[in-house]
Amino acid sequence: MHNLYPAQADINKARGSQAYGMVQGEPRRFGRCDFEVDLQKRHVEPQPAVRGNIARAMFYMHATYKLKLFSRQAVLLKQWHRQDPPDREELRRNQIIEQIQGRRNPFIDHPGQVESLQF
Repeated sequence: MHNLYPAQADINKARGSQAYGMVQGEPRRFGRCDFEVDLQKRHVEPQPAVRGNIARAMFYMHATYKLKLFSRQAVLLKQWHRQDPPDREELRRNQIIEQIQGRRNPFIDHPGQVESLQF
């Protein structure tokens, strides 16, 4: 459950399997929703307030299920993790998931562990 978040169907479809990245020019295809897509580079850029959450979910999947993260993507995710540290809501969500699933995301509880990840 650590990697599952509700999303608007059109945004989830646009994200598809494209890599996370920084999109120049802030093109908004979804009205006021701060989610950019660069179809040429095949990158998507979520809003700043959720970037750390996404990074920690990806790190959890990498550490737990051996999800392959390429070094360029990992560098960006580490940057997002540092810029958007775990907040109260993310800690609350981690607690609820532990009650249901029996596992916590250690990168939420101990953000410094991200620095020891190898890619």
